[in-house]
Amino acid sequence: MQSQIQCPQCGGAIHLNTRLLVSGETFSCVACGTSVRLSAESRQDVSQAVDGFDQLKAQQKNAGQAADKVLKNMH
Repeated sequence: MQSQIQCPQCGGAIHLNTRLLVSGETFSCVACGTSVRLSAESRQDVSQAVDGFDQLKAQQKNAGQAADKVLKNMH
């Protein structure tokens, strides 16, 4: 999942992929080059949060599809 965070050094944009971030990848600010990465201690917690978010997105999509079917059957 692509995301963007604000650089703690200059306020610029740091573009990252949350799955790669959880795997230990380092990402850099496009403006100043400051690098960020997750500490090893944080990776499991963040990975669980990302998995939970992905599950919620899937549930939302399924609910939307179910609602569309109900609405089509009402007409």
